Amino acid sequence: MGTDFIIQSILVYGLTALILYTLGMQFSDVNRHLNSSIKVNYIKGKTFLFWIAVVFATVSGLRYLTGSDTISYVEKYHLLEKNHNYVDEHFEIGWTYFCKILVILGFNANAYLFVVALIQISAFLYFFKSKPLILPYLVLTLIFSGEFLNLWNGLRQVTVAYLFFPLLLAVEKKRYVLFLLAVVLLSFWHKSSYLLLFFYPLFHYGKDFFIDKKSQFAIWLVCLYVGSNSTWIGSIDYI
Repeated sequence: MGTDFIIQSILVYGLTALILYTLGMQFSDVNRHLNSSIKVNYIKGKTFLFWIAVVFATVSGLRYLTGSDTISYVEKYHLLEKNHNYVDEHFEIGWTYFCKILVILGFNANAYLFVVALIQISAFLYFFKSKPLILPYLVLTLIFSGEFLNLWNGLRQVTVAYLFFPLLLAVEKKRYVLFLLAVVLLSFWHKSSYLLLFFYPLFHYGKDFFIDKKSQFAIWLVCLYVGSNSTWIGSIDYI
């Protein structure tokens, strides 16, 4: 990795973070003054969210070398462009057909990643739009933390995980059938969606199960063990 690439990355991500933060602050400011003109400010707020999504997805689509797994996704997408009948045995049928549709529509690899990033950020913004005061700092965290790299090192898994955000609202509104149906449909993108079912009781009963320090410490120990021991990953290949 050359010095030019590092400098370029600093400039690109620094500028991206600045733009996203500025748009987020504008969205936050609009929501502080909703009473002055509800209809106009509502439209302005949606416009800022729209541009946050577009900027994020554009940078993500053009900078796919950020994640090593993404290179593999791009290579397989190119194979699908050459042969529409190409099927990767590791991809779920839903993701395969999702890619085929984009190929048929004439989307190149960058546009493919743009669409995926757009789905991710749209789900994120849909959930956090009700938190306008912290939204600018959340979009900064996406860029400057390891989360941006994580987005591109498990494309299917992370996309399913981000779609879990709006599904939480379905649980909150007691739309349980919709939640269960969505989990099943998402399993055609990645089987890990079934793990979302374990979170259902936490939000269904509306109880804070982790308020005491012992529970928090036990969870921390489990996470520490899982994060430091990779041997279990081989037993659940591609989950």
